Amino acid sequence: ILPELTDEFSKSVSDVETLEALRAEIRDALEQRAAAEARHQFGDRIIDFATANASVELPEVMIANEVEIMRDELRTRLAQQRIGLDQYLAMAKQSPEELTAELRGPATQRVKTLLVLSAIAEEEGIDATDTEIDAEIAGQLARYEDDGKLREYLTGRRGRSYLRMTLRNRKLVDTLIERALEPATTHPEQPQESD
Repeated sequence: ILPELTDEFSKSVSDVETLEALRAEIRDALEQRAAAEARHQFGDRIIDFATANASVELPEVMIANEVEIMRDELRTRLAQQRIGLDQYLAMAKQSPEELTAELRGPATQRVKTLLVLSAIAEEEGIDATDTEIDAEIAGQLARYEDDGKLREYLTGRRGRSYLRMTLRNRKLVDTLIERALEPATTHPEQPQESD
């Protein structure tokens, strides 16, 4: 049974006083979410364009390292579901070597993206500061339940390096999006008269 849409209903489900205010609140939330999603998709398209048009030599050691990072990420996601990697491989009927082969393609793309974004960020002079990294660590520790391992990873060399790269790339993509969305400010030059 659907409730009657009245001001009383609005008060019971939100901090607003009227049904019209509730509708406006929901409309604003949906618009903000749609704008954030569109911005995210636009950022992905910028990254895809930059990497598709770049020719980069990919060091094998970086690809192998990225495969290990992706394996760690998978292990973490599985642990959140209380599943071990060996158990996952058994359910997927997959050997560790087959998992490595499966991860190699996405790992190669991630390395290429990382190298291209790093080169652009360096050219643009964009980097993450220690203060920004510390704030990100504090934010993540506040969001996630920590048994000590998360803090150890985030404050260690590898974790800080990963956060620096992530924050730098986020700042870079935001900069590129803002630049792409700016209206053209240049005007065609007027032809000059010759004497």
